[in-house]
Amino acid sequence: MTEKNKIQCTNCKCWRDSTYYIGKKQGTTVKCCMKCREKDARQKQKPEIIEKRNARQNEKKYYIEFRRKKRTENEEEFLKNNAVSAKNWRNNNLEHLSKYRTKNFNIRLSSIKQQAAKKGYTWDELLTNKVCETFMTSPCFYCNFLSEETLNGIDRMDSAVHYKLSNCVSCCKVCNFMKTSLDVNTFIKKCKHISKYYNDNGEYYPELFQNYKGTNYNSYKYRANKRILLFELTLEEFTNIRNNPCLYCGKENKEKTHQNGIDRKNNTVGYTIENSVACCGGCNYMKGELNNIEFIEQCKKIANYKNNCGAIEDIIEKLESL
Repeated sequence: MTEKNKIQCTNCKCWRDSTYYIGKKQGTTVKCCMKCREKDARQKQKPEIIEKRNARQNEKKYYIEFRRKKRTENEEEFLKNNAVSAKNWRNNNLEHLSKYRTKNFNIRLSSIKQQAAKKGYTWDELLTNKVCETFMTSPCFYCNFLSEETLNGIDRMDSAVHYKLSNCVSCCKVCNFMKTSLDVNTFIKKCKHISKYYNDNGEYYPELFQNYKGTNYNSYKYRANKRILLFELTLEEFTNIRNNPCLYCGKENKEKTHQNGIDRKNNTVGYTIENSVACCGGCNYMKGELNNIEFIEQCKKIANYKNNCGAIEDIIEKLESL
């Protein structure tokens, strides 16, 4: 139990009177007690500590002066080397950058806007920062995903329409990759079809899985070699596999109309007999870099999320309250 008006110091963990937590600026309160702050101040005044601090400052000044001198001597070469160093750092810290970009609202939104401008899409003035934050902190419109570890993105329900408030919904990373350029109804119905095919909730919509002419054995082998992927399938194995119905939606081959292709269940592995399955073009595009289990489970998740209309109404209600 703590006494009234006493606060626990974040450093020494002792409970002290509130007067010990008055900051240097009038009216401010700090988390570290006066005793700890006085001890820290005495520590900083020790000769060896001052020497180390001065050494760091001198090193910093030397580095700044060195860079200024290099830039003055040859600015073009300096900027070129600086860009290479920055690129190498980014390549070596991809995971760190990815997490930072998905957690930081300003960087995440800036990235979305940059991609939109790059692709020639206009940005509705009604999509203010506050509105976008509401989208990005709301459950995914398609699967209801929401995490404290990452922000959701913003998806255009109709990919042929620009970034308009009425066309945008919250969307998680997985659903965004799976949806690609599909319209909202086609995407959800395709997921329901795959979910139903695997004996879960959903409905069949075979007409949504379009026909593809397919690609021959030599083309698959050439593309695999170009991408430095293992390709162990013989022509006979290749033919036998793709003559099966699509593993994900059940679409069958039709002479002169449709030919299934080959999908790698695990995209980190090449074209081996154990890793290769029949797959139609539509499912192959939707699956992307997901493995077979992740893809099927995500389709089930979307199909089982029955409150799509409720989800969009919740978002609109939030927007109207801003």
